[in-house]
Amino acid sequence: MDQTVENEIKNYGEGVCLLLVEDDELTADLYSEYLRPYVRSVETAANGKEALEKFTRSKDRYDLVVTDIMMPLMDGFDLIKKLREHSSQQRIIVMTALDDLNEMQEIINLGVDGILKKPFHRERFFDVAYRVFKNIYQEKLLKTRLQQLLLLAKEKMELKSDIKREQPKPQERTPKIEKHVPVAPSKADVQSRYKIRETLQGGSSDDFLDQLDHFADLKVDKIDMLQDRLIEHEVLLCKLSHISDPKRVLESFREVAEGLKEFVNAINSFGKFAVASNAASQLIVFLQELELEKLQDAEKKELMIDGMILLLQDINDWLVTVFVHRSAPNINYFDASFANSCMEIEMIFAEQEQLPEDEDDALEFF
Repeated sequence: MDQTVENEIKNYGEGVCLLLVEDDELTADLYSEYLRPYVRSVETAANGKEALEKFTRSKDRYDLVVTDIMMPLMDGFDLIKKLREHSSQQRIIVMTALDDLNEMQEIINLGVDGILKKPFHRERFFDVAYRVFKNIYQEKLLKTRLQQLLLLAKEKMELKSDIKREQPKPQERTPKIEKHVPVAPSKADVQSRYKIRETLQGGSSDDFLDQLDHFADLKVDKIDMLQDRLIEHEVLLCKLSHISDPKRVLESFREVAEGLKEFVNAINSFGKFAVASNAASQLIVFLQELELEKLQDAEKKELMIDGMILLLQDINDWLVTVFVHRSAPNINYFDASFANSCMEIEMIFAEQEQLPEDEDDALEFF
C-alpha cells in the first residue's frame, strides 16, 4: 500500500471506534491485527447476538461495524436490520464468501457502506476502509464545527439576555396592561382559531436539543438572529406612546408582524411548536388587516402597545429558557398562555357583546 494512502487512512481512522463481528476466531484475529494501527479501538463479537448486546449497551457509540454474514445465533442479515432500528445512519461493512447474486442483492438493499469478499485481501480491504473512514471523519468534523457555531450562538443569546435585563427600557416605559376577560367571541370560535386548549406535551429542553441531528443544530443558530429582531421590535414599540400619528403606529405594528413571521418560520423548522406557530400566525393576520380608524382610540392604542411588548418579552424569555438555559421540563410549556396573549391583543378592538347572565360556560383564560 502506498505510504501516502496509508498515512491518510491513519489520519481518517484515528478516531474510529470499530466493532468486528466474525465467528471464525482466526479471521477475527487477522482483521483485528490489521485494523488496530489505523483506528482508535477494535472490539470483537463472535456472532450477531453478542454484537447487538455490545452495541446497545456501549457508552461510546461504534462508528463502524464490520460484520460477517453467515454466523450462528444471529446472522449478519438480522444483525444489520437490528442495527438499523437503533440508528439509520450506522456505518456498516459486510464481509462475505457468498457468490449468489440474489443474496448479494439482499446485502446491497440493506444499505451497507461496503462489501468485502472472503478470503481476506489486504489491499481490497483498505480500499473500502479508506472510503468509509474518510466519510466518518468528515461527518465528525462537520458536526464539531456545527456544535462550535451553536455554542457561539448560545453565548451571544445569553449575553444579550443579560444586557437586556440590566438595561432600562427606552424612555422607562413600563407596560400597564393587565390580564382581563374579553367578552366578544364564543368559546368555540376562540378554540378553533387560537387553539388555546391544545397545549402539546413536549419533552424537556435537554431531550429536545440532544435529539436534533447535527444539521438541525444550524436551525438553533437562527434563534440568535431572531432574538436580535425581537429586541429591535420591543424598542420600536416602547417609542410608540410618544407618536400620535395613527398611520405611523399602524406601520410599526405591521413591521412587528413581519418580525413575528420570522418567529413562526424559525419554530416551524423544528416541527415541535404547532400551537405557538398557529397563535402567532393568527396574530400576524390580525396586525396586517388592522384598520387605521381603530388606532384613533388612544386608550386602546396604549393597551395594544403594552400587550405587544409583553408578548415579545414572553417570546424572548421562552427562547432563553429552552435554547440557552435548557431548563424547560416541557418545551411547549408556554403554548396556552402565549395563544391567550395573542388572542387578548386582538380582543382589545373587538366589539363588545352582551353574554347571558347565567352563562356557565364562560371563557377561561390562563
